[in-house]
Parts: sequence; C-alpha cells; structure tokens
Amino acid sequence: MKFKRQFWAGLAAITYIVLAVLLVSVLIQRFNHVKRVKSARSYVNLGNASFVKSNIDMAISDYNEAIRLNPKSAVAYEERGLAYVMKMDLDKAIDNFSESILLNPTNAITYCERGGIYDAKGEHDDAINNYNEALRIDPKNIKALLKRGVAYSKKRELGKAINDFNQVLQLDPLNARAYSSRGSAYRKKGEFDKALKDFDDGIRLNPKDGVAFNNFGWFRATYENDSFRDGKQAVELATKACELTQWKSWFCIATLGAAYAEAGDFEKAVKYQKQALSMFGATEENQNDEQQRLDLYEQKKPYHEVLKE
Repeated sequence: MKFKRQFWAGLAAITYIVLAVLLVSVLIQRFNHVKRVKSARSYVNLGNASFVKSNIDMAISDYNEAIRLNPKSAVAYEERGLAYVMKMDLDKAIDNFSESILLNPTNAITYCERGGIYDAKGEHDDAINNYNEALRIDPKNIKALLKRGVAYSKKRELGKAINDFNQVLQLDPLNARAYSSRGSAYRKKGEFDKALKDFDDGIRLNPKDGVAFNNFGWFRATYENDSFRDGKQAVELATKACELTQWKSWFCIATLGAAYAEAGDFEKAVKYQKQALSMFGATEENQNDEQQRLDLYEQKKPYHEVLKE
C-alpha cells in the first residue's frame, strides 16, 4: 500500500513538472510572438502574408500598424500603396508611394510604381517624369525603360518609345515584352512588317506572356489595313491572352470582343465587351472608348483602328 502511495505521488509530481514545463514553453512562445508583433517590420511581414492571400483589407490594417509603430518606414508606405492599387484606390496609392519616396528618395522601384499609377490614370506626363527619376537613379532599370516606352507610345511619341524598347533589348536581348511593346509602336507608325516580326518574336521568346498574345490579337482584329486583319487568328490569339491572364485582364477580354466582331460573331463580341466593361482596372478614358466599341458591336459593326499622325 505504501509503495502505491509513493508511486502515485511520484507520478503526480512528474505530471506537475511536465505541465509546468509546457506552461513555461507556451508563455515563452507567447512572449516571443508579442515581441515580434510589436515591431513595425513584423507588421509589414504580416501585411505581406495577407496580401499574398488576397486579404487586402487585413494587409492594409497591418501596414497601418507598422506605420503607427514606425512613421518613417518607407517600406510600409510602399507596401500599403500596392495594397491600395489592388483596391483600385489610385489616389491613396499615389499618396503612399509619395510618402515612401520622401522617406527613401533613392528607391527607383517606388518611382516606377508611382509612375505606373499615373499612367493608369491617363496622366502620362507625370508617369514619364517618375520613370525619368527612376532612370536617373538606375540608368539600366529595365522596368523603368519599358514603362516609359509604353507611356511614350500612348502619347504617340513613337520614336521615343521605340528608342526605349531598343535600349531594353540592348540590355536584355531576349526580353519578350520589349519586342511585343515595340511591335505595338511600329503598328501605330504604320510599319506593318516590323510590327509583325516583333509580335512573332515576343510570343516565340515567351509563349506564356498574355500581353504579347493580346497585342498581336489586337493588331489582327482592328488594324485599319484590310490585308493585315484576320478575325479567326485574332480570336485564337485573344483567347490565349485571356487564358494566360486567367481571365482577369479587362483589356485582354476587350481584345477578344474586338476579335469576335472582326470574325463576324457579334453576339460573343457584345458578351465579352460587356464583361470587360464590368471589370476593375480601366480608367474613365478607357471606359468611354470601350463603351463606343460596344455600341458598334451592338450595331453589328467591327471596330477598326484609324492611325493618327
């Protein structure tokens, strides 16, 4: 009997010791967690994790806390700016990128990001100024050269656009996006053969680039010269562009609408054009242009681009 009492007393003591060790371990983990979470960098990391999971509101909440803890965290402002881009709150995105630049004026990437927002808003001159700053900091920044080239192309400063794409290809001869973007610039200049070659090269170099397929599809669907339009191929190219962008890109879906219109299937043209108009991402100017194209398709007319001098 005495042995049993000693056994159970010993077992109870061991149990208490194990429980105490576990409790201390939990307390230590809790302390370390609280300590981690109290740092601005940790909140940025938490925000980034939420961002990756597409929980944008939670990400913004974490970035807010990071900024509260460290109002001089350029990274937190930059990341919060990217989150506001996802919510299509472009003005808040610009404000955050601007604050990040004030805190860290030597980060070329943030200038590119802010330039991209100005570009999306149709404010191409402000976009180009930001890309210029990025290139002043980093003259070989391929992202800035590409984006500036696209902005110049939108302004129809096609010589400058082509020059930027040429610089990209000097730095990176296999850059598919540079070929595709240069092809679009040549298209606007009316240099058809050069445009076709660049579109082909862009797709050959990166057959998973939805933008490259989209640019070529737009050319085949809408070009003003009859001999270069091909509705069937345009549908194939635009469909591939939509698949590669997971049907999340409004301009790829709008290109598919234009392709079906060129192919004479106006029911599908109207369907995809309405889908494009219902999506986030297009500026007011884009929306107006797309609505005009929808009106054409409803009248059973395709859209053909008229080159401007």
